[in-house]
Amino acid sequence: MAEAVPLIQVLPEDLAAPFRRQVYLGILATSLAGVFHPLAGLAALLVFLMVSQSPIQRHFREASNGVLILFVALFLFSPSFLVLVLFTIYFQAVYYWGAKKLQHFLWITAVGFVHLAVVATIMSSVLFPLVFIGYVVVLTQALLAANFLGGITDETGNLERRELGRWERRIGRRIRGIGYWIAGISLVIAMAFFPVLPRIQALSYQPTQLSQESVSGFADEVTLGEIGAIHSDNRVALRIIFPNKEIARRVWRWRGATLENWRFESQKWTSYDKRDHLEILGGREIAFYTGEGAPSTNQGLGMRVNVSSMGDPRVFLPEVDGRMPWQVQSIRGEFTEVIFDPTGWTCQPRGDLRFRGFEYQATLMDDTERERFMPPRDQLDPETEEQCLSLGSIPEGLLEQLNRRAEELVPGFLSRTLEPEYVAQRINAGLQASQPYTMDFSAPESAKNLGDFITEKKAGNCEYFATAMALMLRLHGIPCRLVTGFQSGRENLVASYQMVRQSDAHSWVEAFHPGRGWVTYDPTPSARIPPGWLLENLAIALDAYDYLQLQWNQYILDFTQSDQKDLFASFARSSHVLLEPIFITGEILIAARRMIAAILFVVFLIWLCREVAPDLSPFFQSWSLNLPAFSWFAWRRKSDHLATRFFLRLEKEWSKRGVSRSSSETPGAYFNRVSKKFPGAAPRIEEFSALYHTARFGPFLMDSNWLRSVRAASADIVAELRRVSK
Repeated sequence: MAEAVPLIQVLPEDLAAPFRRQVYLGILATSLAGVFHPLAGLAALLVFLMVSQSPIQRHFREASNGVLILFVALFLFSPSFLVLVLFTIYFQAVYYWGAKKLQHFLWITAVGFVHLAVVATIMSSVLFPLVFIGYVVVLTQALLAANFLGGITDETGNLERRELGRWERRIGRRIRGIGYWIAGISLVIAMAFFPVLPRIQALSYQPTQLSQESVSGFADEVTLGEIGAIHSDNRVALRIIFPNKEIARRVWRWRGATLENWRFESQKWTSYDKRDHLEILGGREIAFYTGEGAPSTNQGLGMRVNVSSMGDPRVFLPEVDGRMPWQVQSIRGEFTEVIFDPTGWTCQPRGDLRFRGFEYQATLMDDTERERFMPPRDQLDPETEEQCLSLGSIPEGLLEQLNRRAEELVPGFLSRTLEPEYVAQRINAGLQASQPYTMDFSAPESAKNLGDFITEKKAGNCEYFATAMALMLRLHGIPCRLVTGFQSGRENLVASYQMVRQSDAHSWVEAFHPGRGWVTYDPTPSARIPPGWLLENLAIALDAYDYLQLQWNQYILDFTQSDQKDLFASFARSSHVLLEPIFITGEILIAARRMIAAILFVVFLIWLCREVAPDLSPFFQSWSLNLPAFSWFAWRRKSDHLATRFFLRLEKEWSKRGVSRSSSETPGAYFNRVSKKFPGAAPRIEEFSALYHTARFGPFLMDSNWLRSVRAASADIVAELRRVSK
């Protein structure tokens, strides 16, 4: 036997590569899925590459127990999925560097399967098919390599170097080829079965907060400065497909939530308890106006909205021409119920849509009907008015500063005699013109709180501008509230749809004027952040990627049971001529199902007697050989296959009686030895031997006489063996 050496020291590159690539792929896939920041993933990859090429890897192996304790301590201190993923990648790397047994490589592969399951659960990117193919190739190659190594590993876990040297050049190429073939076949099978597999909502795609986080502008509370933290977040939040460009130009903002309560201590806006005002609307198409006077349906004014994964999902409604979204006639989407707030015209879908993308269609009423359905304009609900006038616990000092700042913007403000609309317009224009806008709150000229923004006129973002205006209006006795949502975004350069990014999150003000109702004001200066050099030069490529992402969301991630039914219905309509004979055949089979069941039962009984009963008694053993052999492909079997089958049955019987065939013994020599052992059956054994050799090695075509003869000889041999055994 060749010298046995530790496994990792002699493993050739072609066999070690699949296990090393699992570490690469684990870091890359979890980074794409959002578990790691891309730069952190790149750093982890570089560390693994450098350690793999240096002797320092020995220290990582020796410190593995201590590092395990460290990971457990970190997880207990702050439970995090990131810690678990880091541990599994470290586990793979350490076992790759120090593998001395085949089991170590199998554990690396097992963790690779776990990584694939995790990525499939949390990854929403259109790049997932590439990750999936990569995993299928690498994991298949790893299993094939492990299977080969298992065949040349002795009981002590060491390789036989001589066998490894014989196969080293050829096995790597074969493993790679098989891996690519299996990946291609897996992809084809997945594409073929995806449209027809049952769509189970509880098991459908549902990424967690690990990969997609909620954005502050859309929750039921907003803290000053929060939106500033996402100014560079270019992930797409909404994708809107408009019926025409005229409607797209008229939609200024997308409404998410209305917030009435200001808390000075926490510098936070929240919504008050509206349980008495909320309505539950339901139906396949949820209509905001019902009854005889409802507006007529106008499908030409419908827009499709694709919402990315969010922690606090909302049905964002369009503000057309800068007005409240009361022009939205109905919505229709993947939800069947929404919680509707008629005082603020906001919607929240009911159901488990947290951290899941979804899609809906919003239909606008015709311009000729919109004035008829405008909300009440004369007075507010008393509770809503009280909440929209409350100044909360603002200190007296800050109230004085607000009054002085408002007097600067609107001379005569302190007299409280000016018209409310005039005051609102002057404050709106004054804030836009007198204070700078910023998203960088680390700069010394940026406001750290509302006092800085009011008294020192430091720079702020939309939340500061909207908060300052809302509090000034309330000081003047004008009911108002904060509204959060998105700005309009920009058009995709590849396809005709609007992209609204997370960085488009925005806050603005609504004030109530008797006779006009709620009027929108946006005191934030126009300060669109110009795209960076990279984004500007790669805009078309990025838009093409986003278009592919939209198609992935629509046809893969958001492919529901309803979409599946529509697909089947469309296929049935287009393939009616082809499917009609199939339907007729199905009806015939259903009508004859009892007869078919009886035939199958008879076939089963014959199979039972042919295959199972022979081992129960000598009678069945000899009698069963005269029954026909059932096979779905019996018409393709040649005589040599049947001859071999009879021979193997007899060999089994002879082995039970102590006459086993050695691996190097020919059938002829074996027949001679059995004849000497059982002389009473010798004539029939010689006859069977002649029939067997004729069928197996001679120019012979099977006929009914040969089949009858070989069955009779086999049955007589078995009967004689059973008689001798008694």
